[in-house]
Amino acid sequence: MEGGLQSLLGGGNVARRDPARPSAAAPAMSRAESGIRKLTQDWALACNTKHLEDLIDLYNTDAIVLRSNYPPVRGTSAIREFFVHMLEVAWRCGTGIHARAGRSDLAFDVGRCKMLVPTAMGKRREERGKFVMIYGRQPTGEWKAVVDSWTSD
Repeated sequence: MEGGLQSLLGGGNVARRDPARPSAAAPAMSRAESGIRKLTQDWALACNTKHLEDLIDLYNTDAIVLRSNYPPVRGTSAIREFFVHMLEVAWRCGTGIHARAGRSDLAFDVGRCKMLVPTAMGKRREERGKFVMIYGRQPTGEWKAVVDSWTSD
């Protein structure tokens, strides 16, 4: 991952989280990395609390969402429609970050996720997977998701 993604980002800083090590041992995060971490946490919170507009606000207006067994979803209104359906099915998610990198205008989070997805009336099962979120810095300095991709294991 270091060679490929790090070189893609022009040698940006890469922070890794080892789940077996205490967080005190983790490298110090830059302000940008902290901002990106907060965006990923805000994404999970918006999903879990079913705050659709808060979720949509995390995406750039021409962002793309890629999900297994779905066609690519691009743009604010299509992403809103996609998440309306996803949030209606009592979807809950959590994330664990394995790598984070950034430079002045582009950053990403890569990690594992788990979701509770409906299987039958009133029943849910845990689905585990992995994700990558790519963020772009807006002219205002704010970060927004430009690519959101996740798949099941």
